[in-house]
Amino acid sequence: MGPPVAERERRELWQRVLSGLALAAIVVADAVAGGWSFSTLVAVVAALMALEWGRLAARRHGRRELAAYVAVPTALAAVAGILLGKLVAGWVGLAAVAGIAVLLAGLARLRGWPAGWFGFGVLYVGVAPTMLVWLRNATDDGLVFVLFLFAAVWAADTTAYFAGRAIGGPKLAPRWSPNKTWAGFVGGIVGAGAVGVVMAEVFALPFVAGSALLGAALGVVAQLGDLFESWIKRRAGAKDSGRLIPGHGGVLDRLDGLIFATPVFALFAVLHP
Repeated sequence: MGPPVAERERRELWQRVLSGLALAAIVVADAVAGGWSFSTLVAVVAALMALEWGRLAARRHGRRELAAYVAVPTALAAVAGILLGKLVAGWVGLAAVAGIAVLLAGLARLRGWPAGWFGFGVLYVGVAPTMLVWLRNATDDGLVFVLFLFAAVWAADTTAYFAGRAIGGPKLAPRWSPNKTWAGFVGGIVGAGAVGVVMAEVFALPFVAGSALLGAALGVVAQLGDLFESWIKRRAGAKDSGRLIPGHGGVLDRLDGLIFATPVFALFAVLHP
């Protein structure tokens, strides 16, 4: 017999907390370092996301060869976007990712492969890393941008998790993610908004109320990203995208909110430099 349910849940919670803190420390330290160190880390993470995306595609369609066919070009497209975004301009990196997505979708259709898993996969895996590297390198405030984004998304994820467990109540989207509740969703928004205020005070930003609204908006978008990835996993018949991160699952499981929130924050940064 396995351990009691309460003990197993407590152990999984500690795994989640400790692995999350360790990953956050690594990412923040590398973001502070910036330069090629941060870009390389983002590229490695993008390649891991592409690998998991390929596995989900193969599982969805019951064709093992699709794992490599989807993962390799998706990873290469993401790395190309990151490099072009860093060396030339963010919009050039995005244009490259979009162009590769269209090309791969067309080629996949000609071969009778699932075009959506090829084309959309490149966008899903490639856009956020490209924008993240651009945000870090675009201006002197790049570090503030990236730390604000990370803090808001992590706060949304953490407060949604604990609010959902503590309060419970009606389910948010039981067909996609049976454990998520409306209480957790609202808690995530409040937590991200509160962190926005904290970041405004720490970095002496001139718009405290605006930071709260921005944080709350990122909290909404991040949780929508979480729901979307849950939907993808249900379509593929998978509980997690991988097993790399103790207590979290795969890289996509840990970064699903950031994948959605990063382009939104990048748009904000463009409109409000």
